[in-house]
Amino acid sequence: MEEKLVFAKLLGEMYRIQKSQGIYNGTDGRIFGLLNGVEEDVESEIENLGFISQKDIDKVSDVFDPFYKEEISLDEIPSSKTIQLSLEKEGISESKYITILDYLYLNDRYTLEIEKIKSGIKFAGNNI
Repeated sequence: MEEKLVFAKLLGEMYRIQKSQGIYNGTDGRIFGLLNGVEEDVESEIENLGFISQKDIDKVSDVFDPFYKEEISLDEIPSSKTIQLSLEKEGISESKYITILDYLYLNDRYTLEIEKIKSGIKFAGNNI
């Protein structure tokens, strides 16, 4: 919990500075809550960060690995929807799946595999 408080105070201070420059449109109450460790604001702000664990990245990578290693032909790769539904059973939401695909692609990992399935997917930020 102490790490959360330190993080919240840093965010609160950053938001306070941004607000003074006119680039943060959040409330003074949120800034106050973060600076003073108000649990409701701290938890809400941290929840909105959308943490993606290495375990989640590994789950998505495991899907692409046999195609990357050419153990299975790239022509046999399932559709993105099929992959997404499979990963949903493992606790990875559609938005997290798309974010992980963005991350992998932008780090030059599984680019051919992602290119093959990306038609029809709305990637976050249109990065790929």
